[in-house]
Order: sequence, then structure tokens, then C-alpha cells
Amino acid sequence: MTLVLIFISWVYRFFYWTLIGRALLSFVHADYDSPITKIYRALVQITEVIVSPCRELLYRLGVRTGPFDFSILVAFILLRIVYRIVATILIGGWGHLALL
Repeated sequence: MTLVLIFISWVYRFFYWTLIGRALLSFVHADYDSPITKIYRALVQITEVIVSPCRELLYRLGVRTGPFDFSILVAFILLRIVYRIVATILIGGWGHLALL
């Protein structure tokens, strides 16, 4: 059970940092062949699995934010909620929730 929790924790941290990288690099405007652009495209491909459903959820809820894309923020929140629920179930109860 501990190995599963460690694996889930690593997956959570991986997506957490790739979402942060994607959010930060979205403000950088680089040339098409720039290494920063290539890193950004890789981060988009990795995180789109989480961000795309969040974007669709916002669209279905009628949230229109114009040029701002809050789907990454929603992805952060949902990722954290799912991680906490799964980790709590694996730890064995809500009493250990503060340890996460």
C-alpha cells in the first residue's frame, strides 16, 4: 500500500510541476524553433490530458472568460482534490488527512 501511495504522490507532483511550467511558459513569447517553444509544446502535450476536460467543464458551465484560460487553475484544484481523496483512502481514513 505504501508503494502505491508513493507512486500516486510522484504522479501528482509530476503533473503539478508540469502544470506550473506550462502556466509560466505561456507568458514567454519565443521564436518557433526556440528550445523554450519546444519545451512549452511538450508540456502542453503532457498536461492537455488534464486541462482539456477542465476547459470543457468550464465551457459547459457557461464560464466565458474571454482571452483568459482558467482551465489550468481548475486543473490544479481538481488534481489536488483527487490526490487528497485517493491518498486518504489509501492511508485508511480521514484522521490522517493533515499528513498529506
